[in-house]
Amino acid sequence: MASTVVRTIALASACLMAALGTYTPATDRIPRLLDREAVQYDTRRYGVSQVLMGFAIIFVGISSRTTQLPPALFLPLILVAVVCSATGLWLFFTAVSPRRTP
Repeated sequence: MASTVVRTIALASACLMAALGTYTPATDRIPRLLDREAVQYDTRRYGVSQVLMGFAIIFVGISSRTTQLPPALFLPLILVAVVCSATGLWLFFTAVSPRRTP
């Protein structure tokens, strides 16, 4: 029961992360609650990294939730999740640029 609640919360947060990642490049600004004073982000890279991290969580949730998956499908889902999370982290860290004050 507790694992079902945790999985549901994880999938809901992944959907929220993907929605925020879609919102950021569409409006070309980071939501106000997530914006920090000392750091400026490239909004396109930041948004794509959020979407990829959301997809990674969704793929892990799908692969752990369905027990009838054949092993030939389970392994590719995990590999796609690892690639999405690694690419998302790389894009997130390259999106940060120091804010220059005149």
